[in-house]
Amino acid sequence: MLWVVTVFVGSGLLFVAQPMIAKMLLPRLGGAPAVWTASVLFFQAVLLAGYGYAHWLGRRRPGTQIAIHAVLVLLPLGLAPFRLIDGAPVVGFVPALWLFEALLLAVGAPFFVLSAGAPLLQKWLSRTRGPAARNPYFLYAASNAGSLLALFAYPILLEPAIGLERQRALWAWGYFAYTVLALACAAHAWRDRLESAEPEGKSPEGADAAPPSAGRRSLWMALSAAPASLMLGVTSILTADVAAVPFVWVLTLGLYLVTFVLAFASRALVPPGLAARFLPMAAVVFMLLLMTKATEPLAVVLPAHLAAFFVAALACHTELARLRPHPSHLTTYYSLIGLGGAIGGAFNALAAPVLFEDWSEAPLAFVVACLLVPRALPVGSGGKKKRKQPAPAAIRRSDVAIPVVLGLATLLLAKIGDFLGASGQARELLATGIPVLLTYLASARRFRFGLAVGAVLWAGSLDTALRGRDLLTDRSFFGIHRVTLTTSPSDGDPVAFHQLYHGTTLHGAQRVEADGTMPVEPREPLAYYAPTSPIGRVFRPHGSSSTGSPPRQRVGLVGLGAGSLFAYAEPGERWSVFEIDPRVQRIAEDGRYFSYLPEARRRGAEIEVILGDARLTLRSAAEPFDLLVLDAFTGGAIPVHLLTREAFDLYENKLRPDGLLALHISNRHLDLAPLVRAMAKDAGLAAVIEDGPPDPAAAATQKLGSRWAFLARTEGALRARGLSPGGAPASENLGRVWTDDQSDLWSLFQW
Repeated sequence: MLWVVTVFVGSGLLFVAQPMIAKMLLPRLGGAPAVWTASVLFFQAVLLAGYGYAHWLGRRRPGTQIAIHAVLVLLPLGLAPFRLIDGAPVVGFVPALWLFEALLLAVGAPFFVLSAGAPLLQKWLSRTRGPAARNPYFLYAASNAGSLLALFAYPILLEPAIGLERQRALWAWGYFAYTVLALACAAHAWRDRLESAEPEGKSPEGADAAPPSAGRRSLWMALSAAPASLMLGVTSILTADVAAVPFVWVLTLGLYLVTFVLAFASRALVPPGLAARFLPMAAVVFMLLLMTKATEPLAVVLPAHLAAFFVAALACHTELARLRPHPSHLTTYYSLIGLGGAIGGAFNALAAPVLFEDWSEAPLAFVVACLLVPRALPVGSGGKKKRKQPAPAAIRRSDVAIPVVLGLATLLLAKIGDFLGASGQARELLATGIPVLLTYLASARRFRFGLAVGAVLWAGSLDTALRGRDLLTDRSFFGIHRVTLTTSPSDGDPVAFHQLYHGTTLHGAQRVEADGTMPVEPREPLAYYAPTSPIGRVFRPHGSSSTGSPPRQRVGLVGLGAGSLFAYAEPGERWSVFEIDPRVQRIAEDGRYFSYLPEARRRGAEIEVILGDARLTLRSAAEPFDLLVLDAFTGGAIPVHLLTREAFDLYENKLRPDGLLALHISNRHLDLAPLVRAMAKDAGLAAVIEDGPPDPAAAATQKLGSRWAFLARTEGALRARGLSPGGAPASENLGRVWTDDQSDLWSLFQW
């Protein structure tokens, strides 16, 4: 029991710290989903280092092992509770490298100790004289169970109830408790006279103690790398349109750990081969989600993504557990599992942003999983007769030819659908349903099936009819930006638009010539910013006066997007734009895509784009604003640190006495209105929330519905802008006040 409790507590500490430290880092990097991907890569690298240390230490004399590890466990006590380095990445610095440095200095030492604990304690247990020494792998299941419990306890229990400072303090006490338990295990091993010789004999699965072959070692790494990469890839897809917060992260990482628990349990909790048999069906679901670009309804799309990922990860980990070696090679086995996980994480965090323009790493990892998992596995145990594992069949020509044909057929069916003028369900049936069904029929042979999945997904990625023709795709640390050309029907000739997407969230649109060559109407803002929208009505009365000369104003804008609001910029006005992603600035300033910003500068407006996180760069603004617009909350990965009490104090300090704060809170998945009302009441500000209905012909005009919140020091300042404070009382539907130390997105989700 002591061994189980120690491993359970150590893994719990390790995995409760992951979402906690990542949340602490989000404000420094603008709430980007890639913060989680890069953080997981760091955790996997430290895990690999811990496994390597356990492998090295396990070859030393028993007394040396215990002495060295006892000292190492005590060292991080002097660093607790962990703290982050001050500041944030400077402009031009690689965010991922800064993130690795911050994590290493904050939690590198305790993470290393905790990572080494599970494999080292299993190694010690396997070399004692107790009955559990014959199969110590059950501790791995206990380790993952502790990790799983910690992950789900964080967003449900810890995050809503306890601030970050108290969380850090409790974690430090938890590490102290782990230190006591680890030293007790060392004393127990010493009293039990830890054997210096490796145990002989066979494992319960019948594998002998001979060193594993190079092929077997490579297979261990591959079976570990594929689900690790898939976990991060699916997380990136979900957080691009849901939210970059611990709740979403732990869903994928939690399911990832569940698969380890099920695969390595001392008693079979899932029949062997079950996940492999369901893998083709999971592939069908995954392919349909990606090829149709499905994002709604969230209550269906989110579980479907998670279910497909779960089956693929369980299939890989079940095969990994089936191939586990004799306990004498335990630390080698875990070291290679750790290396595989690190390779998968490095591929997503470092290689994928360079190699791919979209989230291609997720389908690629799924294809690899299909290639690795055999279709037939030994079934039954405990007296049941086992079916012999068939020898791998040679690769046939048809295993390559059929996937090629399916990929070409996918492209052809999409063209046929366009030629016939098919739309909606009919086109999806042709371009998606038929190819996916044919892929499922090819699932009898794993090599053929894996290549077929890859070919059809690749061909489907070339079909851009669902979103328009891509003019530009640009991926950065902060996400994927895509400029598309879309033609909408109208009463006369078709109308063409350029649209800017971040993931699947629209960040601006502009009407262009019919051939899409040049934006037109630089003073006609569309999407959420049309003259009939709430923000349009705020700008419009300000832009007129009795003398015919519009008054000049000082405007601050957080979130550049396509630059739509610059349609309202007047000559002589000074605008300061706070944008975290340099790629967005390049798109908005490129007149081939959007002309709002270049044309505003030609009219004489003074526009300065300041790169960096808004909380940090706003502090440097010397002159207060007449109007401060926050347009950073339409996507799923909202920057939580821009909605806290400390943030609102900063906004108020940067406004003139009669200044106006405008927040764009249109969001598909989060109801931000109660939170904004609560923050306004807490700050003593007058507030009104206005909804702008969409144009009845929105498909042809691109004038969309939107929701805006407006705050000022007095109700008179609101009325001066044409707003009616009585329209939506700020005292109703109050949410919980957020601070930098404590926030809770869970309560704002709209399922």
